[in-house]
Amino acid sequence: FFVYYAFFQGISDTFMEAAEIDGASQFMTLVRIIIPLSAKMVGTIFLLQFIVLWNNYDVPLLYYPGKPTLAYAIYKMSENTSGDNKGFDFQETPQRVAGCMILAIPVLIVFLSLKDVIMGNISLGGIKE
Repeated sequence: FFVYYAFFQGISDTFMEAAEIDGASQFMTLVRIIIPLSAKMVGTIFLLQFIVLWNNYDVPLLYYPGKPTLAYAIYKMSENTSGDNKGFDFQETPQRVAGCMILAIPVLIVFLSLKDVIMGNISLGGIKE
């Protein structure tokens, strides 16, 4: 919420004033000016929320205890240790690394599909003040 609030507070009023002078309604100003300016911010927030939800194992385990997710499997691998290695079993290291790599594949796919939206120029330029 605060990211959206700060972004929309930072948009200059001159964009809206220029659109109003050109005869655009408030809806057209929103659709043709404000939403395209906020596309990079929305893409970034979407990616961050996707990462949080993809790596969440608590909520699926609470609502679907019989169907654990991949994130829960990685969590259980980090807890299941044997021996006196202070919480780390070196025999399971390849399985852990492979599980983490598989867990990262969808995040990479989403990032690569949104990279043009996220990595664009963030400036709100267009009007000189």
